[in-house]
Amino acid sequence: MGYVCYTLNILFQKEKPPSPPSASSTVVKEPFSIAIPKLFKNKNYIFMLIGFGCFFGIFNGLSVVLSFLVEPWFRGDDLPIVVGVVGGSPIISGIIGVTVFGPMQKRSKVYKKWILICMIGKYIII
Repeated sequence: MGYVCYTLNILFQKEKPPSPPSASSTVVKEPFSIAIPKLFKNKNYIFMLIGFGCFFGIFNGLSVVLSFLVEPWFRGDDLPIVVGVVGGSPIISGIIGVTVFGPMQKRSKVYKKWILICMIGKYIII
């Protein structure tokens, strides 16, 4: 059946659709070798890269340390499950925080204050 569909596709499929699938398909894209150096010259991108890199490093470091902290209580097959549950709890609390603080942030129109409150609160909890 797969060969039949493949053959029909090869025979009857056009090179391009009659209309573009979306507006973004008409945008001319830069080559990768030109776009990446432009990206690293963008100051806001560098700040975001450093911030997310630090967060990711702290989160992974916490997961490694966490496995050693819970090992005396959970051994064998339970250890990876417990580390996953405890390590995933910041993600769940982040989802809850977005649902609670998101509307508050949108209503007050003061974004930087809410971001700082959430980031400081997160690091106090950790």
